[in-house]
Amino acid sequence: MRDLNGSRQFAFLPCAVVMAVLLVSSPLYAQDEDVVIMKVFLNREDKGDYFFLLLNEETAYFKAEDLMDMGLLGIFKNGGDEIKGDTYISLNSLYPRVRFEVDLKASALYMSADPKLLEGNVFDLGYKTHYNVVRTKDSSIFLNYSVSYGLDENLGYTSLGVPWEVVSNINGTLIYSNFLYTKNEVEDENVRLNSNFTVDDPGNYSRIVLGDFSAFSGELGSGGSYGGLSISSNYSTEPFFITSPGVGLTLIISTPSQVEIFVNDLLVDQRSLPSGEFTFSNLPHATGSGKIRIVVKDSYGRTKVYERPFYTSSTLLKPGVHEYSYNYGLKREEFGQESFQYGDPAFLASHRFGLSRYLTMGFRMETDKDVVNAGTTADFILGKVGVFKLSAAGSYGEKETGYAGSVGYNYSTRGFNFRLSGQGFTREYSTLSLTPFEDKPRFVTNTGVGFNLGRFGSLSASYSLTENYTETNTKRTALFYSKRLTRGLSLHASASRTETRSVCCPLGERHGRWHR
Repeated sequence: MRDLNGSRQFAFLPCAVVMAVLLVSSPLYAQDEDVVIMKVFLNREDKGDYFFLLLNEETAYFKAEDLMDMGLLGIFKNGGDEIKGDTYISLNSLYPRVRFEVDLKASALYMSADPKLLEGNVFDLGYKTHYNVVRTKDSSIFLNYSVSYGLDENLGYTSLGVPWEVVSNINGTLIYSNFLYTKNEVEDENVRLNSNFTVDDPGNYSRIVLGDFSAFSGELGSGGSYGGLSISSNYSTEPFFITSPGVGLTLIISTPSQVEIFVNDLLVDQRSLPSGEFTFSNLPHATGSGKIRIVVKDSYGRTKVYERPFYTSSTLLKPGVHEYSYNYGLKREEFGQESFQYGDPAFLASHRFGLSRYLTMGFRMETDKDVVNAGTTADFILGKVGVFKLSAAGSYGEKETGYAGSVGYNYSTRGFNFRLSGQGFTREYSTLSLTPFEDKPRFVTNTGVGFNLGRFGSLSASYSLTENYTETNTKRTALFYSKRLTRGLSLHASASRTETRSVCCPLGERHGRWHR
């Protein structure tokens, strides 16, 4: 006998039981009695008391904002369940990167998380800018001068020299002019040297000069005195701003620990840290080769020591820092002899920028009505072996195209330094101050080595060779020794030998002498 109604009821019963279980177990239908308050420990660190949903000892839901408050970030930004208008995260869904255990007797929840999931902390150990610096713009004016008086062997008058300058500051604008008065048997005149207006912008690390200025386009280029407009970077107004790349490290700690950081065996920082990932930037250090040592003592009393070598150079710029100079003006002629003699206009520019802590790139150029010269440069650190510098330039002047190149290498450590550089020029290479086929070097090389002898002082040696297209070649060797004897007394000794040889006569006379 079939009871259809009974069959239907029998079939409906299992479905009702399943739905009831889902309703009870789902946090979407959690009851107020599921909300508990317990003390939460994350990687053995007491995070305080938190309200959360505890469905059983193996199922717990936390508000997303509470987990973020504990320092857990980045793994649940796009997930979670909506409960009464709040986003809740199941700790079970974070397994195995997050594990937890509930102790009902102690009313505590113990959570362990992969330190990489914890909020990163950055500690800048570099020099700090004093934000309470008062920058005055009070107007002022002052006069500086110096007097030099020349006498002959009979104490009779021979010459008088008076360099003097007038400077005023009006609402942050510096107005400057300097002069040189000279009187002797040949001349009696006062010559104007430089006059300009200077405005500094500390916030943008820049300087604008209107008037007379000195400009240089960089390596393989030239420079001189000009009258016009100059715009350049200026970091001197912010002495605590470091332009070169700093030394940094990232440390992952799984339990609260005591951390000590040494740079070249000098303690630079020590602190207590919770678990997590921590970045230390701009560690105090000397340039060159060095070593960082980190001592970590965790909450179990275990001590671990980590070491990391590094190499830094002050010639590089840290990422995002720009060093530049753009100049346009009339070239000063007979500078120091004539007050207002200017020549043709010229443009000089150089710009370097940090791409990474290991690479700084740059470009430069200079041009006037006769010459166009442009080039590029790169400074880079190669591993721990030192810093390299490469430069190349080309020129076009008097219908001649010329080229020049430069390579340099430097390595330094606490007790030793070594440098080597070389430059080469074609005969047609020209700059604003050097015309094609004018006497110029064909090749220039310099090398040097230095030793820090500790309490015995310091010793250094250098060698240079200049080979010219015409006239003479020059070799020079030098030694230098220095030692501090007392607080106010030091010993310095040097010796050098210079040797020249005529280019036009390969077998010509060679001569040299020692200078002490």
